[in-house]
Amino acid sequence: MITVLFFGKLRDQFKIDQLNIEAPCSNIQQLFDCLSAENAALSDLKNTANLLVAINQDMADFDSELNEGDEVAFFPPVTGG
Repeated sequence: MITVLFFGKLRDQFKIDQLNIEAPCSNIQQLFDCLSAENAALSDLKNTANLLVAINQDMADFDSELNEGDEVAFFPPVTGG
């Protein structure tokens, strides 16, 4: 199982803060495909510009490998001043 967390405007936009995915996903791109298939509202996630992702609290990219028990977090870019 992979735990998927959504933060910031993504959580508000998709009205989901956490999902547990049982489907075998070997990388972030495959995870996107799984999420889109299970929840039509999440299909827009693929089109979110500048989306940041972390695996087990370490920054990652779309080609990053996933393993059973990983925690994946999606969040918009953070700005500050």
